[in-house]
Amino acid sequence: MPARRTGAFVRSHASRTAAAIACAIAAAFFPSACGPKVPAVVAVDFDGLQQLLAAGGARATVVNCWATWCAPCVAELPDLLAAAAAQREQGVRVVLVSYDLLVPDSGLDRVSGAAKVKRFLEERRFELGDRVTVVLYDDVASKLDDRFDLPGPIPTTFVLDAAGNVVGREKGAASRARFDELIGAAAK
Repeated sequence: MPARRTGAFVRSHASRTAAAIACAIAAAFFPSACGPKVPAVVAVDFDGLQQLLAAGGARATVVNCWATWCAPCVAELPDLLAAAAAQREQGVRVVLVSYDLLVPDSGLDRVSGAAKVKRFLEERRFELGDRVTVVLYDDVASKLDDRFDLPGPIPTTFVLDAAGNVVGREKGAASRARFDELIGAAAK
């Protein structure tokens, strides 16, 4: 029995390696051949997130608090990203704030947590686009909750106008129609 597992592992590993090589070759000629690109995931504390959100340059910033282990969070991501993509020309950006480091005893640190989130997004082939930033939140959740008057549990989405004011929020999972409504109101 152990020999079969070893053989199956070798065949599985060889298949993944061959697929990765084929993807790299295809990407040299057709950049989108291997699926959408996921931006680097950066770990930030509360102050770092504040600086990122204050950086400006967008008419509206959609901030989504989520985690890879949160089924409703993951389920709403395609609708959020589609709604934001439809408003990209109006200067809408998205900041996905992963709470993956906030799980006690997860064994993750900033590096392994960022790698986990990036891999998760790559595997699901989410269309993130160039106006999406992904951060791994590494601070006390209550700071974020207090600053933006958030309910606590995730998923939670809030929208900031160009001046950094909260102009909309959604507690819990939202639909594409609700994301369209939130983003549309902020981008005006």
